[in-house]
Amino acid sequence: MTTDMPTIGTFKPTKTSYEGTIATLSMTHKVKFIANDNKKNEDSPDYFIKSGRSDFGVA
Repeated sequence: MTTDMPTIGTFKPTKTSYEGTIATLSMTHKVKFIANDNKKNEDSPDYFIKSGRSDFGVA
């Protein structure tokens, strides 16, 4: 049995990042994926996810 995950985000590439919107039942935010140019090791995240001045997470 498989369950399909709903799509909660749409993104477009820019010259230096990805930009788009994350929308759930309780919130909608414009976000930007910022490349992590200072990775300390292989386990460090490739991107920081930000909305305005807030950090949303990493990818």
